[in-house]
Amino acid sequence: MQKPDKPWEKPYGKRYKKPKISSALFLGLLILSSIFITGSVSAGSAASEENTGSFSETFLNQEADFAISLLLNAAGTEIRKGENAMVSPLSVAEALGLTSSGAVGKTKDQMLSVFAGGLDQDAFNSYVKKTNERLSESKKTKVNIANAIWIRKNFSLLESYRKTAKSYYKAHIHTDAAFNAETVKDVNNWVNKETKGMISHIVDQFSENTVMELVNAVAFEGKWKLEYQKDQIWKKQNFKNAAGKTEKVTMLRSTESFYVKLKNGSGFVKPYQDGDLMFMCLLPRKGMSTEEFLQSLTGKKLRDAFRNRQYIFEPDVLTVTMPEFQAEYRVILNKALKKMGMRNPFTDQAVFNMTEPNAGLRISNVLHVTYIEVNRKGTKAAAVTAVEMDGATATPIQPKYYSVTLDRPFVYAIMDQKTALPVFLGVVNTVSS
Repeated sequence: MQKPDKPWEKPYGKRYKKPKISSALFLGLLILSSIFITGSVSAGSAASEENTGSFSETFLNQEADFAISLLLNAAGTEIRKGENAMVSPLSVAEALGLTSSGAVGKTKDQMLSVFAGGLDQDAFNSYVKKTNERLSESKKTKVNIANAIWIRKNFSLLESYRKTAKSYYKAHIHTDAAFNAETVKDVNNWVNKETKGMISHIVDQFSENTVMELVNAVAFEGKWKLEYQKDQIWKKQNFKNAAGKTEKVTMLRSTESFYVKLKNGSGFVKPYQDGDLMFMCLLPRKGMSTEEFLQSLTGKKLRDAFRNRQYIFEPDVLTVTMPEFQAEYRVILNKALKKMGMRNPFTDQAVFNMTEPNAGLRISNVLHVTYIEVNRKGTKAAAVTAVEMDGATATPIQPKYYSVTLDRPFVYAIMDQKTALPVFLGVVNTVSS
């Protein structure tokens, strides 16, 4: 039997390994497909609170709550089965924000209650714009965030909605879409380009009722601040997966500067060459599954763990051992979002107002795809959240030795230093799957 050219491209809910690439990449992509809409753009009035940067601690903690809830609701079954999963809270929230900008009344309220952290539409849109501009400023660490809308022929966007989509989300507008095979090709080509080839497709076909397609893509590529040397790369090492079976993996060993301690586990933070993103791994205490560990977290606990990371001063030593790994995850988020409280937008009672003539439409599917590879050179990814924190300044009389060995299931995140929010949040239950 002839092998497919790209065997990792499989249906949603499945994860497959992709051939290794030269440097590690975190990738996140979300698409809202088959969106049927009516109504008018509603502008919120409340501004973001001035506390942490431009946004309050309450908002940032709720956004972190959203990240944890999204992962558990979208991938809880897979995690429970001992499989790998990852979501990009930033990508999901941004695509939903682009859509809710055209929602009205109960439809808008339910959507914002799920992902906007208590902000109204205007304030959330401002948050998106500021975050995207900031994350794109880095020179060595590459971050690309893009949005696009396809709208069916004989429909057009209301000028008020178009203005919001362009000014806050910098969305590319594609008009006169036929939603046929040619449109499928157009959407997938855009996806492939914006994700630097890491995700080659998101849709296979459209419904005859599809009027709009709103897509967000995030791509990240960062090299470690200190690249691993040959003597730090250990092959054929043991990793005990969630099923209790031992896998042979390639481990990376290093000394790191930032130690993380939580009630139910410990971990470390590893920096990239520059930019606002950092890599954080959390190892649950022995006997605790990754699902149980995630359930014990709150947004505040996750952010505090990152912000309160302990700087290890000499002569203390933090030794870290982690596996090289890669994973792809595809999921339809409809069920998860409904469980989180976003029911109305999927029903005939939904009210959107972003097109003319009015289409009386609703959301039919929310699709989400992520890909990550972590190796000796760095990470490739999408979306970011991280906050820089100082550690203790006194040198202890007796050296202390810390060690984090990721030889069993663990949780990881790419964190934004400025907000201490996870741009990506995932679980590694197995390395060889």
